[in-house]
Amino acid sequence: MEKAFSMQTTFDFDWKKLKYWIAVSMCHGLVLFIAFTSLRVPSADVQKKSATQSIKVSLISLEKKIEQQLEPSVDSLEKQQKQSPATATVCTTGDEWCLDGEQYVGSRFLYPAKTINDDYTNYAIYLQDSMTWGRLELTPGVRVSMDDFLGNLNIAPRFAISYDVFGDRSSRIFAGANRYYAGNILAYKLRDGIGERYSQTRSSASANWVTTGPTTLTANRYTMSELDTPFSDELNIGIAQRVWDTIWTLKYVHRNGRDQFSRTSETIEGVTYRVMDNSGRTKGETVSLTIEPISPFKFKYGTVDWEIGANYSNNKSSSNNWNTAAYDDNPTYSKVIYKDELLDLDDAPAWDFGTPWNAFLRIDTTIPKWHLNWTQRLGYTAGYRGYTTSTIACSSSYSACGDYTGSATLYEEKQYDDYFSYDWRFNWSYPVGKYQSLAVSLDVLNVFDTTIETAKSGTTSTAPVSYKTGRQFWLGLSYNW
Repeated sequence: MEKAFSMQTTFDFDWKKLKYWIAVSMCHGLVLFIAFTSLRVPSADVQKKSATQSIKVSLISLEKKIEQQLEPSVDSLEKQQKQSPATATVCTTGDEWCLDGEQYVGSRFLYPAKTINDDYTNYAIYLQDSMTWGRLELTPGVRVSMDDFLGNLNIAPRFAISYDVFGDRSSRIFAGANRYYAGNILAYKLRDGIGERYSQTRSSASANWVTTGPTTLTANRYTMSELDTPFSDELNIGIAQRVWDTIWTLKYVHRNGRDQFSRTSETIEGVTYRVMDNSGRTKGETVSLTIEPISPFKFKYGTVDWEIGANYSNNKSSSNNWNTAAYDDNPTYSKVIYKDELLDLDDAPAWDFGTPWNAFLRIDTTIPKWHLNWTQRLGYTAGYRGYTTSTIACSSSYSACGDYTGSATLYEEKQYDDYFSYDWRFNWSYPVGKYQSLAVSLDVLNVFDTTIETAKSGTTSTAPVSYKTGRQFWLGLSYNW
C-alpha cells in the first residue's frame, strides 16, 4: 500500500538579469535575429515526499535595437552580401545593457520578485496477488489513486502472465497489460501564479529607461476545469532464455497515451486564456534486449553483479511542446515556421524528437561487511534529430510567410552527435532491527562532467547552446521498515 503524501512547493522569482546579444545576417532575403530558447523554467515536478523546495528563476525577455544604418552592398563575383555600419553606438559608462560601438538593448520585460505557494496531496493504494497453475503463473493487480487538484479517481489495472516452457526455468514466455496514470500536475497550478510583468523601453543608448505596467500575462493563465487524468495503456510480450550461465531477455512494449494534456487559446471577456484539454495522444514502441548472469560473481569481500542491454524506441505525439514558450508573452512566439510552413503556435506539431538507440552496462558491487553497495552505469545514446530555432521578421520575400508580416520562430532540424554517460550510486544500509534499516545513498550523475549539447538556438557558430546538466550530487536518507 502506498501512503498518502502532501507537499508544498515554493517558487521564488527575483530581478536577476538574462541578456543575449544578437548577430545580424540575411536569410531568405530576411533579416535574421538569433533567438534564445535556452531559457528554461522549472516544471515543478516534485518528488513523492514531504518537502519544501525553492527554485530560483530569473526571467527577462529582451528586444534588441541596432543603432546602425545598414548599407548592404553586393559583390557580384562572389554573390555575398556585406553590411557596413554608418554610425556607431556610444554607451554610457557602466551600462551593462549596451555594447560600445555595436548595439544596445532597447526594450526589456521585468518579472518582479514573487513567491508562489501551493499544496498538493495524493492518495494511492496498490493490491497484487500471484497465482500458479503448473507452469503457468498469473499476477493480477490494481492501483487506485486520487489527488486534491483534479479530484479524479484513477483506477489502473495491472496484469502479468508467464509460462515456463520446459518446467526448468530455462525458457520462459511472458506478457502483460498495464495502465499508468500521470503523476502530479502541480506545475500547471504554480504557473498561473506568475501573472504580470513590467515593460521598459528607451529610444537610444543614452536615454533613460521608461517603465510601464504591470501587464497581465496571457500565456500563464490556465483553465483546467473538468480535466481527466492523462494515462498510458501498455502491452508487452517477451521471452527469457537461459544461455549458458546467463539469461537473455527479449521484450517488446507498445504504449498508447490517452487524454494527454494539450493546449488551445480562448478569449473570455477580453482576457486570453490557455485552455487545457484532453485531446493529446501519444504512441510508442520499444524493443529491448538485456543480458544478465544467473548468479553474481563472488570474491573475497563480496559479490559483483552485472547487466548489459540495448533498446530501440519509436515515439510519436499529437501534443505540441508548448512549455517552451509558457513564460513568454511575446508575439514572436505566436507564429512558427516548420518545414517551410507557417503555423500558429497552438497548431504546431510536437518538437521533441526521440533518442531511438540506447545501450547500457550496469555493474553492482556489494560488500556485506561494510553494508555497502556501489552501482556503476555506463550509458550510450545514439545521435538523434533535434531542431534549432531563430526568430525572423516575415515579409513577402519568404514564401512561407504568405501575407503575414510579423515575427515568427523558424524551426530547422539538426542532427546531434552520439554521447556516453557514466553514473555512480552508493548505498549504505545498516540494520537497526529485525525488519528495519537505516539507509544513506549518494548519487553522482555525469561523473566526468561531460559536456553534451542538446539544443541550439540558431544556426550560427555563436548562437546560444543548451547542454545536459553537468555533474550532479544527490544525497538521500531513509528509514525502512
